[in-house]
Amino acid sequence: MRRRRHLSPEERELWDHINRHTTPLERRKAVSTAADRPVKHPIRHETPAPEPLPHMPLPKFRVGQMADGARGHDLLPPVTDRLGQTPLRMDAKTHKQMKQGKLTPEG
Repeated sequence: MRRRRHLSPEERELWDHINRHTTPLERRKAVSTAADRPVKHPIRHETPAPEPLPHMPLPKFRVGQMADGARGHDLLPPVTDRLGQTPLRMDAKTHKQMKQGKLTPEG
């Protein structure tokens, strides 16, 4: 992980001391400090401006003119209709109590 701030002089001195007295596990390129690296300037490529497209007018249209108004919708029916179409699901004990008049329907 790289640090966002520069090292203080004390930290730099400690790092240089450690760097001189250690041997790397693998041979790698020497890490250069920020002061050793040249400053990179961004390369600017001059690109020509794109040519404007010729102006072509849009044809006359009305919003929804291509929609088929005769077609129905594909939305779900209301909850009350869906519940009315579902088969009655009741256990035998509850059904027997309702038939005997001991239980009144809720809906």
